[in-house]
Amino acid sequence: MPTINLLKGVNGYLEEKAKKNDRDYTYFHASSWDFCRARDEGDTPGMYKHHRQVAYSVYEAHKYIQIDPKLVKINPGLERIFDNGHWAHDRWRHYLENTAPGALWGRWMCKNPIHKEPKVYGADKKLGCPKPDVCECGQNMLAYQEVGFSDKETLWGGHVDAIIDARRWPYKKGVAKEEKDPQSFFVVVDFKTMNPFSFKALEEPKPEHKTQMQIYLYLSGLKLGKFVYENKADQTVKEFVVDFDEELMEKKRQEAIFMNHLVNHTNSKGNHVLPKRGFEEKDNKTCLQCKFKEHCWA
Repeated sequence: MPTINLLKGVNGYLEEKAKKNDRDYTYFHASSWDFCRARDEGDTPGMYKHHRQVAYSVYEAHKYIQIDPKLVKINPGLERIFDNGHWAHDRWRHYLENTAPGALWGRWMCKNPIHKEPKVYGADKKLGCPKPDVCECGQNMLAYQEVGFSDKETLWGGHVDAIIDARRWPYKKGVAKEEKDPQSFFVVVDFKTMNPFSFKALEEPKPEHKTQMQIYLYLSGLKLGKFVYENKADQTVKEFVVDFDEELMEKKRQEAIFMNHLVNHTNSKGNHVLPKRGFEEKDNKTCLQCKFKEHCWA
């Protein structure tokens, strides 16, 4: 009887898949704007930022720098964690779609192979559209596509997990009339999965997540966001509402405008400029795990 090692095979597949990651880093991702964090002098207590890695990601995407593949360590376990998070998004969208048909807005791609070119509904609308009952081909093979936003001034971009039309959601309070404020009844939804220890202590959205949502609201023009945090251990859930914070976003917007200018210009010597390092020592754990460490500390 044959003996096979499933984990070894799957780990090899995950490592190769991670090497071929085609995520576009030519723009600033909302999800990582305040994610790689280190305390900077002069910051308000509790506020963090570390944009040097963001700049390196843009430079790599434009091939201004190259990373030795041998220095990039891929953890198959982390890849499985990322996949669980992505699939949780699909599961929650399935829940929303079936709880209140027509409430979930997005872009919808017909999977019928009869189409020579992708047929996507809502692609010409900023917020997408509700799911059509049926495609023009007569089939109901419509798959959800996240709505993406971008902004040239800040170089921000990103895809939101879901958009809900609160008028069609059965469990709600205080939805304004369309003619009074058309932005008030759309809600940007972001799904997060979390380990049980962090989940238990969670009393509000994490700071980097708040920034991510604020950027989504800025890009979409909407005023209300909702976080759904799910405990990885038992699928219990915590919900948090986020209102658009115009004062905070003006500060973040100015940060992004400065960074956009920085990564798209060179200094008098023709060199690409970088923000200051987030850490003072190169043996810091975060630095040791960063794939740009050889460039950063050269």
